[in-house]
Amino acid sequence: MMNKCDNEILNYYDEEGNNIGKAERSEIHLKGLWHKTFQCWIVKKEEDQYYLLFQKRHPKKDTNPNLYDISSAGHLQHDEDTEDGVRELKEELGIDVSFEKLIPLGVIKNVTRYKNYIDKEFNLLYLYISDKPLQEYTIQLDELTALVKIPLKDVIKLFNGDIHEVLSEGIEYDEHGQSNPVKKYLKLDDFVPHGNEYYNYVFSKIEEVLKEL
Repeated sequence: MMNKCDNEILNYYDEEGNNIGKAERSEIHLKGLWHKTFQCWIVKKEEDQYYLLFQKRHPKKDTNPNLYDISSAGHLQHDEDTEDGVRELKEELGIDVSFEKLIPLGVIKNVTRYKNYIDKEFNLLYLYISDKPLQEYTIQLDELTALVKIPLKDVIKLFNGDIHEVLSEGIEYDEHGQSNPVKKYLKLDDFVPHGNEYYNYVFSKIEEVLKEL
């Protein structure tokens, strides 16, 4: 069954990031062409502790259903600039954020495989620091089913292999859109497998930013 996003038109690039042309998302994934995604990690501070926000992907997503993922992310369309990526925060989480409020974390080339295609991405990474309570986010119910927070220090320990599970707390939504508080332990297999290099890079960059605050 084709996902409604498969016919999105995206730009594709060579390995150095030079624009080559444009094609439908389904073709880009099938052929393993380089393309750009906007990714924004949200950090929330409570008392003396920082938390990372993770969204839980909808069970009907065409890739990595039911797994916990980046706070907000999506493909950049062929006619969009990097700054236009903030629409993902509005669409997925219901928050209006100006691009100037985001902290750049850099760009990482990342290759992952899922079923019958290779996903080659230039991940344009950003950080947003917010004190907004989780229950005040308005999530896109056909894209995600939960928004949770996890202590940053615990997330880093999990991905380093120092611990085997982390406690997540947040809001979960049922098939009728009703919200309920949720608290559960998550293991490494509960997260989208972006790869160790990706996660290590992101978490180290976030730590660098927070140390300067």
